[in-house]
Amino acid sequence: MKAKKLIVLIIGVYLVTTVLISAYYGYEHVYFVQTDDAKVAVDLNVARAPIGGRITDLKVRENDAVGKDEVLAVVEGSPAPNQPVQRTPVFVPSSGQVLRLDAREGEAVTAGQPLMAVADRADAYVLARFKEEESSRVQVGQTVDVTLDGAAGQVFPGIVSTINRNTEQITWPIISLTPARQQPKEDQLLNVKIQVPGAPLIPGTGASVKIRVKE
Repeated sequence: MKAKKLIVLIIGVYLVTTVLISAYYGYEHVYFVQTDDAKVAVDLNVARAPIGGRITDLKVRENDAVGKDEVLAVVEGSPAPNQPVQRTPVFVPSSGQVLRLDAREGEAVTAGQPLMAVADRADAYVLARFKEEESSRVQVGQTVDVTLDGAAGQVFPGIVSTINRNTEQITWPIISLTPARQQPKEDQLLNVKIQVPGAPLIPGTGASVKIRVKE
């Protein structure tokens, strides 16, 4: 008799647990969309070689702060016969921090070659990628819970600011502090840009996001 009651109790607990789990996941599916396919990004301004030649007077290093229209280096062109050497300055396109430096003193460059990338870390944001059917439920202004890698599981409040609904096969990174590594995705994905005021956003850091799509 006791064994029969125990079996009934176990079955009852199992059924209640199953119902609660189903209800939880049903609630999560209706009210939220989420992904771990997200990273901290920042829009870069790239300084390029104005002419072909050789870099001289390189004045910056990676992580240096620079101001708009500041001269970062000089490109010395190859002189034509009986002509003076052409020296053309390289200007920073915006104020910020040098996040990538691909220029070396004395290095030969071609016209238009990227030399460095500058960005303001204060303008960093989280860029998340969703499958097309998931992103159809996402709207600008929706609230987001953002968890950053390396932030000890702390959740930061964010808000959806931009949605790119032009589907494409996307590769990371939008910006990276290391040379780009192509990681093609099979799924058609859409970018969702999320502002996270007050969060310690470091470009290239991974993140996970949970967007409330229904109140």
